[in-house]
Amino acid sequence: MGLPKKVTKRSVCNRCFLLVVTIASIIGTSLAQDDPVVNIQGLGSVMGTMGETAWTGRPIYQFFNIKYAEAPVGEQRFRAPLSVLPWSGVMNVTAPGRGCPQRRTISQDDPDAEDCLTLSVYSNDLTANRPVMLYVHGGAFVVGSAERFGPEYLLEKDIVLVV
Repeated sequence: MGLPKKVTKRSVCNRCFLLVVTIASIIGTSLAQDDPVVNIQGLGSVMGTMGETAWTGRPIYQFFNIKYAEAPVGEQRFRAPLSVLPWSGVMNVTAPGRGCPQRRTISQDDPDAEDCLTLSVYSNDLTANRPVMLYVHGGAFVVGSAERFGPEYLLEKDIVLVV
């Protein structure tokens, strides 16, 4: 095993972009209105949940907590992220994941605190090709998480929202 490649902001952004493109191009199949299931090519199937937009009540397919990389713990700390491994079966992604540790929330008591490398994906159509909007929340590493930025207003338009 050689030395890891130098991690740059660009390489991390490229990996995240590739994952977003993959998720945005998901091949959708819906088993029922209440439990949308999609297959993410190369990873596996995920089961989401339904919501609705704030103004017109349009249905929203919601997929929370989709892992895009393994947690940077142990020997992986300060190294290039490892892609998440494919899974079998259907992963339940109906609830938001944990927020990443921030200055005021860091705890030495929680070994899984850094297992937060996830995305939430929202759309109002699982079969249409839509423009993708990627939103990376601010907060200066002090406050904020994807859970605080829902799709209720933006999904009034025909887009795929990735948070």
